[in-house]
Amino acid sequence: FLDSTYKDTVWGVPYQIQSNCVGFYNESIFRECGIDGWPDTIQELMEDCKKIKAAGYTPIALGNKDQWPAASTILNTLVYKYAGRDWALGVVHNEGASFTDPAFIRALYGFQELSGCFNDDMNSITQDEMESMFYHRKAAIFFCGAWAVGAVINNCPADVLADTHLALMPAVEGESGTTYDTAAGVGWNYVIRADLEGEKLDAALAFIKAVTCGEYADIALSEGFFSAAKESERAEETGDPQSQADAENSQEDAESSQTCAQHPLFEEYRKLADQMNYCPVLDCVLPAEAGSGVFPVDTQKLLIGEITPEEMAEDLQQIMEANY
Repeated sequence: FLDSTYKDTVWGVPYQIQSNCVGFYNESIFRECGIDGWPDTIQELMEDCKKIKAAGYTPIALGNKDQWPAASTILNTLVYKYAGRDWALGVVHNEGASFTDPAFIRALYGFQELSGCFNDDMNSITQDEMESMFYHRKAAIFFCGAWAVGAVINNCPADVLADTHLALMPAVEGESGTTYDTAAGVGWNYVIRADLEGEKLDAALAFIKAVTCGEYADIALSEGFFSAAKESERAEETGDPQSQADAENSQEDAESSQTCAQHPLFEEYRKLADQMNYCPVLDCVLPAEAGSGVFPVDTQKLLIGEITPEEMAEDLQQIMEANY
């Protein structure tokens, strides 16, 4: 409930939790380019990207036409390699931290340097087109949220899927952040109006229960994220006739969910999730003018050199000061 708590009051009901940044990479392309495995630092990643580009592949695919992917799934986590979780909370609550702090500006410069590994048309293609580059072996790597795990399992060609593995964005040598510091959290919540009564209140509560139950958890797994509930108990274990009937009615969905949840790639994500140090998803916790406005828009401008890191930092800080 951390992401939906403000001044000690819970304002929303979370229904999922996931990472906003997971690295997907093709092990076969890595081997072809003389790369032994996932790098330990961003500096090593960029050196590997030079080898990948020399072999004729796009090192890191990015589809930022809708503006949010670069900011939310890449820059947000890269920031935590320079400035920690406490810094982000300090910015959000105006407690001794700001966007004009040197660590954040260094992160923006680091992002600009990393952008040399992206495809030239990064701001003209969508997330789906980005993933398609990976599916067709045109790109060796892409970063996306955990929601892409299910998409890759369901849509990636079998031969490419067999070569696909997951990793966390590596640390930056010389900075305080770690590989495990990752933008992740609830981000989305359902909120019930306080003035609901009677049948409307009953319906709202029934909906909340439906999306925080075991059956919903099964479906959530098929989409590559963990819900707020545990997986459902099997009807044969409970011996309840109604549960047996429900299980039979949803057998097809359950089988699909189990297939995804038991896939080796999803198991890789499970293990990564256990290692993550969850840091705030900035576009979810900042005021809307910053998180959904300036942050993604200025990030897109930063990618093509239309704005400097210092200018982006100042834009964000001005909005924060206006909201204090």
